[in-house]
Amino acid sequence: MSDTRQQLLDNVLAVVAELEGDLSEVYAEDGEEPTVLDWLQDQLSIESYTTSSRGEYLGAEVLVTCGGPDIRVHTRRSVVVGYWGSDRIERGYTDEIGLNEMLADHWECIK
Repeated sequence: MSDTRQQLLDNVLAVVAELEGDLSEVYAEDGEEPTVLDWLQDQLSIESYTTSSRGEYLGAEVLVTCGGPDIRVHTRRSVVVGYWGSDRIERGYTDEIGLNEMLADHWECIK
């Protein structure tokens, strides 16, 4: 495995670990328990929402990093996808931090 492909895999797996509830190492401040909002505020943007024809929330895409590598979280499919050059790595995750629920609530507020 090339160095950049390994780095891409490591970065994707780090995002998966965060989504599966490992926020304490990254967001430990003043002894308070980190929340999904702490995680989301640290990301680049909510790129898009996917909705049904009736405007019901189905999922969202969150841009975590861009440039090298480009990493996105797709909540509808529960996957983290990373790109770097011609390499692409996709890994599934279990949403233990409540990201999808929080984004669904956000959608309800802005629609």
